[in-house]
Amino acid sequence: MCTILDTAINKGIAQGIAQGVAREIIILVQKKIKKNKPLAQIADEIEEEENMIQPIYQVVKDNPEATTEEIYQMINK
Repeated sequence: MCTILDTAINKGIAQGIAQGVAREIIILVQKKIKKNKPLAQIADEIEEEENMIQPIYQVVKDNPEATTEEIYQMINK
């Protein structure tokens, strides 16, 4: 039997996983931008669609000294 608590826990776990995945993508984009790779190449290398990582790419390009957490917060305002 699924309780409200179980539902809340599962929702929290799913959100945590999604946040972790987003942060990992930010880290990858940051590393590849430091190597002067263009958006299309980064998307190909991390096997994501350009339009999915374009907002991350732009924020990282505009804020090269920002930490992963700062980039995450900027994207998720």
